Order: sequence, then C-alpha cells, then structure tokens
Amino acid sequence: MVRRTRDASIRRAGSLALMPLLLAAALAEAAPRLESQRHQLALWSAVRTDDGEVSLARLSASSEWRWRFGDRWQAELGARLELADDDTGLGTVRTFAPASRPLIDSEHARLEIDAATLSRQHAGQQIVLGKQVVAWGVLDGLRVTDRFAPVRLRDFVLTEVRPERISRWGVRVRQRALDGWFDFAVALDDTVDQLPNPGDTFSPLAPRSRAGLPLDAVAPPLVVADRGHAPSDATIGLRFSRGLAAGSFSVLVLDGPDTEPRFTPQPDGTVRLDYPRRSLFGATFEASAGAFVWRAELAHIPDQPVNRSGSAGLLIDREARTLAGIGLDWRGEDGLFVNAQFGIDHLKEGASDAALVRPQTDWIGTVRVQKSLLQDTIILRAEWIGSLADGDGAFRPSVEWALNDTLRLGAGIDWLHGQPDELFGQFRDQSRAWLRLTASF
Repeated sequence: MVRRTRDASIRRAGSLALMPLLLAAALAEAAPRLESQRHQLALWSAVRTDDGEVSLARLSASSEWRWRFGDRWQAELGARLELADDDTGLGTVRTFAPASRPLIDSEHARLEIDAATLSRQHAGQQIVLGKQVVAWGVLDGLRVTDRFAPVRLRDFVLTEVRPERISRWGVRVRQRALDGWFDFAVALDDTVDQLPNPGDTFSPLAPRSRAGLPLDAVAPPLVVADRGHAPSDATIGLRFSRGLAAGSFSVLVLDGPDTEPRFTPQPDGTVRLDYPRRSLFGATFEASAGAFVWRAELAHIPDQPVNRSGSAGLLIDREARTLAGIGLDWRGEDGLFVNAQFGIDHLKEGASDAALVRPQTDWIGTVRVQKSLLQDTIILRAEWIGSLADGDGAFRPSVEWALNDTLRLGAGIDWLHGQPDELFGQFRDQSRAWLRLTASF
C-alpha cells in the first residue's frame, strides 16, 4: 500500500512536470490577470416513487477560475466538492488513474480537480497542457464519435448534463490549416468510465450489464485492472474539422483503452474489469436550414473488445462495431425548442459459437421538448430516452424556475420503465421525484 501511494505521487508529479516551465514562460510575458471566475452550489434531493425512501441527497460546490497572461497565455483551474449521504453514492474511483483521483476521497465526501490547464494561442495555433476534457461529437449523449473522454455513470443517464465527461491529464494541439482545424490530443492517463459502487442505486442488474449473469444471481467480487501512465495506456486522437456554407464536418481517428469494461474471470473466483485498447474511425456533419439544425455522426471500431459466453465460459473476443446517429434541432417561436435523436449500435456477427452477452444491435432514441415562459423565468421540459427495440426507457418531465439572477429551483420526475433484464428496465424500481436548488455567482 505504501509503495502504491508513492508510485501514485510520482506519476502525479510527472504529469505536472512541464506545468511550471510553461507557467514561467507565461509569467515572463506578462503578470497574471484574473479574467473570470464562476461558482455554483447545487443541492439535489430525490425520493423513490414506489416507497418514498430518500435515494439521493447530494450537495455539490464547484468553482472555476481563468487567468490571462498577456495576449497569448491563459490558465484555468476548476474544482468540485461533493457531499452525499444517500443510496446513489459518489461512484467508484477505482477506474481512475492515480493522477486523476480525487484529492479528498471518503464514503460521503470528495474533492476533485475538474480542470487544471495552461494554454497558449497565437497565429492559428492553440496548445493546451494539463487536466482537460476532449469532446468530439455533435450529438447530445449518444456517444457515437464522442469516445475520447470517459464519462460518469454513477447516476445512469439521469444527469443534468449528459454525457458528464471526466477530465484527464494530457496535451492538446489545435492548428489552423487547409481552411480548417487539425486537432491532436493525447491523454496520458487511462482513466475510464466511472461506475457505481456495488449495491448503489444504479449498480447494474441486467444480464447484458453483468457479463450475462442471470437476474438475481449473486455477482462475484469485481477487481478493476490497475490504471497507470505507461505509454501503452495513453489515448491518442487526431481530428480534422472544416466549415461549410451552412454548417461543418469533421473526420477523426483515435486509439486507446476502451472506456467500457470487459469482464475476465480469475482463478480465485473474482472477475476482473479489463479495458483493452481499440481504434475508432469517425466522421461528423452539422448543417442549419432556417429554424432547423441537422446533425449526424458515424463511427467504426474494427477491433471492439466484447464479452462472449459459451461452453468454455466467459471470454473476451474482438468484433467489428459500427455506431451511427442522426439528430434534429428545431427552434420555434415563443421559446419552443425540440430535439430528436436516433442512434444505432451494431456488432458484426463473428465466427465464434459463443453468444454475445449484449444484443447484437441496440436502437436508441431521444426526444426533448422545452418551452420557455415569462422571458425565460420558467422553463418546462420533457424528455424521453430509451430503447426502440425493447420499448424500455426513461421519461423525465421537469420545471425550472429562476427565482432571481442567482437562484434557480427545479423539480421533476425520472420515471424508468421496462423489463428487469433490459437496459433501462433494470432500474425501474428506482423511479424518483426530485428537487434541485442551484445558486450561481
């Protein structure tokens, strides 16, 4: 344990080694000037609709500061403190690399660095070094090409912002060329998707989410493969984007550890969560026409790691995976906004006789309707996201009221429906009514 802590400290120091050098260069150009700061407090509480028990009680305090050094340099620091005493929990940090883990971590309290960057922008070039998020994609939450950054899954899909991306230590370079932008990014740690702790509200129950384990079967202890900073752990991506007359397009490629786990049985009876490397090739398109905005994404993973179950037991195989999505935004009069999306996630049928532990094809749809009233003082929302093949999903009506320029009060219902062996239906007993108070200043 002592050695592991020492190694984590060394890795964290290595990730920050270049920061003082760049900061010295920025200070040599000009004295730092605080450009902006933003702070937010959010109190979020929920009770289950079937028994009235409190399932969520979380207080989040987040802050963000930006400094400027002359005309070319900028620094950003973002931090978040979370306190929780509920069934939902704060999620596991075993899937985080040592350098990306919280500064303070306990069962009910957590302090994390959301961003710590130093950037330089000059003559069509931008360089960003530090803990940052790389978001590549134009659709909201479907994660077709948006697979560079891992995400938080402790609240399933019932978050205020979806997807809720996790920052990682790395380097990003954007260069203007060929009437577009080349975007090169390297994440130097292999932090992957954050999962709920076993037994938490949104801990997986369906066979497809537990390597084919039947409903109500006791899951073996899970062990997460050690995260690290070796060159083989890095995620590397390159994206080229270019504007069009009424929109834009991009093409991209990335290679790195899969952010979704694969299950590997161990001789001692435990199951290890592995994250093998895979490559992704993708493209995005976005165009506007009057009150409409069209978006589309396509991604292909030729070597997707998958779990199969057969006579030889559970194993990891490789199959071609294709993801595609299309979305439409429509903004009408008097504050009416409609967003609809449709996505397909398909695995090619392989030669193995062992069966996939997940469906070969997932069909996901989302519809969001929003109406603003009284000059945006009141916002009515209704959203449905679910499986078009199985019919299960989550329906989320809500209302938000701006009490003043600082305080906002929101209330709503997250109604999950479907069969217990389906993607959304596995959490149907966790439908809830919630209340959220947010203060921004």
